[in-house]
Amino acid sequence: MRSAAALADWHEWEEESEKERVIAKGTPSPKLKLHIAGLAGRLGTVAVDVGTEVRVAKAAVEAATGIPWREQRLIVGTEELRDGEVVQSETGFVEVTLIRRSPEVAEWLARAEESVSLLEYAPPALLANREFMLEAAQVSEKALHYASLDLKADRHAFLAAVHVNGRALAHASPELQADREVVMVAVRNFGCALAYTPESLRADHAVVSAAVAQDGMALFHAQRELCAHRGVVLTAVRQCGTALMRAAPAVRCDREVVLAAVSQDGRALEYASATLLGDHDLVRTAVQKHPAALRFAAPALQTDPELQALVRAAGL
Repeated sequence: MRSAAALADWHEWEEESEKERVIAKGTPSPKLKLHIAGLAGRLGTVAVDVGTEVRVAKAAVEAATGIPWREQRLIVGTEELRDGEVVQSETGFVEVTLIRRSPEVAEWLARAEESVSLLEYAPPALLANREFMLEAAQVSEKALHYASLDLKADRHAFLAAVHVNGRALAHASPELQADREVVMVAVRNFGCALAYTPESLRADHAVVSAAVAQDGMALFHAQRELCAHRGVVLTAVRQCGTALMRAAPAVRCDREVVLAAVSQDGRALEYASATLLGDHDLVRTAVQKHPAALRFAAPALQTDPELQALVRAAGL
């Protein structure tokens, strides 16, 4: 006969074992209901797993409505759900508006996904269509290379395009590449879009500052005067240490700037002034970040026991 205590232990073990068996079998994924409505009214409700990708959700909508997934545009509020995104909601349901693309638009978007260069053969009416070209630019900003001349000068279209991908500025008209507002949106998204702008904007302190804050390497596209501006260079090297290469000689002598650069990437030590190459603390910071940076230090420091120990500890 088991004692009362032993029976209690046995029951507890059984309960825990049952819980483990349930977990081992797996529990159903929580469902998310998509209430689908078209422009003419409600189309139905589709249940998908929480965390389902939009592309998979579109396949479920296709099964329920018969509308091919490539022809679907799913809108939640004022935002379109993109194929690479995940469907999510804290309420367990989402109100979705389905706008149907024409079969022709869906076909050419599929071709753009296969190879964006195929847009060279797209109907001119599509290449002049703002909505189509912005969707194609979601596949690759290079799609805008094939846009009509009128569309390349469409300020509204390119504000939307560079907001998603600053590289789109490369395909805008010269007038838009010189439009300060369009450029600011572009460089905040992709700093090196500064390369596509005229000299006047590459010498604009605010534009260049925004560009290097996004990508320090944008400093290579800035006018020389701003490469001598301590604040601009400091912003750049904090984002990308090796941008110090582009800095004016006087700035390479600034210990705070160089320290910020090697703290981000020890290899930036290569571009420091000769005086700072003999600064033990600064060189140590560089070597801690990137042990191979020791080869750029002053000869006297290359044989320093502490610095050599850091290199050996890194296995070099």
